[in-house]
Amino acid sequence: MKKFLTILMIVLLSSVVFAQDYSTLRSKAEKVGSEKLYGQAVELYRQAFSIESKNKNDFYNAACYASLAGDKDQAFTWLELAVQIGYDNLNHLKDDSDLLNLQTDARWGKLITQLNERIAFIESNYDKPLQKQLLQIYQDDQQGRNQLTPLIKKYGFK
Repeated sequence: MKKFLTILMIVLLSSVVFAQDYSTLRSKAEKVGSEKLYGQAVELYRQAFSIESKNKNDFYNAACYASLAGDKDQAFTWLELAVQIGYDNLNHLKDDSDLLNLQTDARWGKLITQLNERIAFIESNYDKPLQKQLLQIYQDDQQGRNQLTPLIKKYGFK
C-alpha cells in the first residue's frame, strides 16, 4: 500500500509540474514566434486552443504565425474563428504584412467580405460623423507610433 501511494504521489506531482495552462502556452507561442520560430508558435497555439478557444486576438496572432509558417489552411481557419467571435479591425487585417501571402488566395476575398458584412451590421446604428471624427483622432495618434516602430526594431528601445 505504501508503494502504491508513493507511485500515485509521484504521478500526481509530475502531472502538476508538467501541466501547461492556456496562458503559459500562449506566452511561449508569442516568445518563439518573436524569435521567428513560426512552426513552433503554431504548435503551441494549437495546444493552447485545445484548452481554451475564445480570444479573438489570440486567434488573430496565431493566424499570423501560421501564415508566416506557410500554413495557409490553418491561418484561414484561425482568422475565420477570430472574425466569428468578434475580430473587426479590417484595416489592420488588410495592412498586416504577416498576412501578405494569404492575399492571393481565393479565401482572402471571402474573409474580407465576411468581415465587411459584420462591420456594416455592427455600425448600422453608429453616429457616422462622430465615428469619422474618432477614426481621424485614432489615425493621428497612431501615425507617430507607426513611424517609431521600425526605428525600435532597427535600433532597439532604450
